[in-house]
Amino acid sequence: MTNPIDNDSAYAAEYLEALRLFNRGLFFESHEELEQLWVRLPKSPDKTFYQAIIHIAAAFLHRSRERAKPALAQYKRATDKLLSLEKITYQGLNIPELLDRMSPYFLPLESNPVIDSTLAQPVIDLPGEKVTPSEF
Repeated sequence: MTNPIDNDSAYAAEYLEALRLFNRGLFFESHEELEQLWVRLPKSPDKTFYQAIIHIAAAFLHRSRERAKPALAQYKRATDKLLSLEKITYQGLNIPELLDRMSPYFLPLESNPVIDSTLAQPVIDLPGEKVTPSEF
């Protein structure tokens, strides 16, 4: 499901669409969209990055289904992959900022497997791109 309005973007259409889906809370769909790009890539930093974002979407999918242990495991996989890139910014995302914004959803699960349903819907912003729900 690619979006033709993204032709002028520096980013892959699947990546942008995956972020749009994620920001609407459609975590499974986000995962599936980005996987279409990920499977076509050779082993590379881009492949590692996209796989990390797929893991984030999977983590939130498990979290939304009240599965704390798999949610935390997916988040840790994502964190490991993002940190392995050894970059501050990758594909337009500030990695430390992204991890800081995502950690409250998962790190408490290490000591308490109860999902905190009071946290706001997660959003991944991509500067200069229309990926947040209010920008559609």
